[in-house]
Amino acid sequence: MQGIWDPAAEAIPTAAYWDGMDWEYPTYVGYMIHVMQGYQSTMIRWANERPMVTQKSANATIGRIGKLAQHVALGSRCWAAGAACAPTWPLVDAQQRPGANPQRSMNHTCYSVETEGFSKDPIDYGYDYIYSAANPWPTALIDRVVSHGVWFFQQTGLEADPLRIIGHGATDTCTRSDDPGSAFPMVEVQERIAAGVSGSSSGPVTPPPGSSSIDEQLAALAHEDALQAARLDDHDVAFEVINERLARPLAR
Repeated sequence: MQGIWDPAAEAIPTAAYWDGMDWEYPTYVGYMIHVMQGYQSTMIRWANERPMVTQKSANATIGRIGKLAQHVALGSRCWAAGAACAPTWPLVDAQQRPGANPQRSMNHTCYSVETEGFSKDPIDYGYDYIYSAANPWPTALIDRVVSHGVWFFQQTGLEADPLRIIGHGATDTCTRSDDPGSAFPMVEVQERIAAGVSGSSSGPVTPPPGSSSIDEQLAALAHEDALQAARLDDHDVAFEVINERLARPLAR
C-alpha cells in the first residue's frame, strides 16, 4: 500500500513528509482527527512551498465548507501527530511511548486529518469563533471527515472500530488534550464511519460548490436519486427522478 490518493480529494502534495511507511510499522493503526487552530488556506499554502519552509503537514485537510485536500498519500507519513505524551490511547506502541524511542512518533502509525477552525483561543493571532454548543462544527466539514474516514478504512482493510478513530488528544494529553476539542462530535463520527464501512447509510455527503468535477456532481445526483427511488421500489419513478435532476444546471 503506497501512493494512494482519495479521488474525492483535491491532490495538493507537500514536501513535508516521509515517503513510505516505517519498516517497523508497515501499516496504520488509526485515523487521527486534529483541529488546525487555524484556516485551511494556511495549510494549503504551506503544502505548496517549494523549497519547504514550514515543517508541518497532514495527510489531508478539511475546510469548513467541506473542501477536502490530500497532501500526503495513503502509505506515507505526514508531520502532524508528533510524539506521544502521557497517552490515553491503548494502541500506542511501546516504542512510541515517552522516553522509549524519540524517532518513533505517532506519525508512523496514524493517518492524520486536520480540520479547519478553533477549539480554543489561540492567543497569539486572530480568529473568528471557537467551536462550542453555540457554534457547532459545520455539517459539511463533519460529512467530509466521515466520508474520508470510510475511504481510509476501506483502503487499509482495518476494522472501523471506535478505538481506531481518535483525536490527537488521545496520544498527547500534555499539549494537545483539547484537540480536536470537547465540542467535536466524536461519537457521531465514529458511528457514521463504522456504518459507512459496513455498508449502512451514513447519510448523503454533498460536495461543496466547485470542489468536484461536473461528472462527479452528476454521479452524486444520480446515486442519491437512485437510492430514493429504490426505497419506493418503483423503476419508472427512478427513471423520471434521475433525468429531472440531471437536467438541472450544476454549480461550476
